Amino acid sequence: MAPVVRRRKRAANLKGGSFQVIEEDHFDSMIIDAVRRLQREQEATDFILAARVIGEILFQSEHLVSHSYLEYRIRYLVYNGTFKIRGIPKSMRHYHVQVS
Repeated sequence: MAPVVRRRKRAANLKGGSFQVIEEDHFDSMIIDAVRRLQREQEATDFILAARVIGEILFQSEHLVSHSYLEYRIRYLVYNGTFKIRGIPKSMRHYHVQVS
C-alpha cells in the first residue's frame, strides 16, 4: 500500500493590493492571542463570544481576511482541543470559546 502524503493547506490573502499565499494556520496564533487577551480583560476568566474574537482580529489585522475564514479556524482550534466551546457552533453569535 502506498503511503498517504498529507499536504498543508494554503489560503490566499489580499495584502497591499495583491494576493499572497499563506499557510492555512497563519492566523491561528493571532486567534489564540486574541482569546487570551480578551480573557485577561475580564475579571473572571470566562468564555468569549466567537463573534467578539473575530471582530477583534478584523480590527487589528493588517490583512484583508474573511470573517467566515476566521470562524473556520476557530472551529478547527475547538476540534483539535486548543479551545473549549460553550454553545452551539451554528454561527459565530451562538457559541463562546475559552483557551483549554
